[in-house]
Amino acid sequence: MGHRLHVAKTYTVEYALPDNFNYEVTEFHNLLKSLDVDYTGESWDDDFDVYKEEWQKGIDKLKNLANLEADEKQEIENALTEMNEPLPEIIEFMELLLNRHLFPINIDGIR
Repeated sequence: MGHRLHVAKTYTVEYALPDNFNYEVTEFHNLLKSLDVDYTGESWDDDFDVYKEEWQKGIDKLKNLANLEADEKQEIENALTEMNEPLPEIIEFMELLLNRHLFPINIDGIR
């Protein structure tokens, strides 16, 4: 038996209850993938985490969609077409979570 160093951090869990993206887990995953936003888990997982830097990268790409290269822009636009939300609302929702400092974001179910 040896002595081991243990490190702990306290987390405060806050739940946001947005009504955006209900029943759009796959579509939301597709959007994150098109934005090149890394997240934990698999593309079919209802429960996954996204880190702040990745989330910000996605917001930046959505805000600068017109300035992206044609292939990347088309892939993102295709993913946006699958969503039942207009682009300004998607950006607003993502910024809301960013400004609440809820990172890493845990997306649970989107239902």
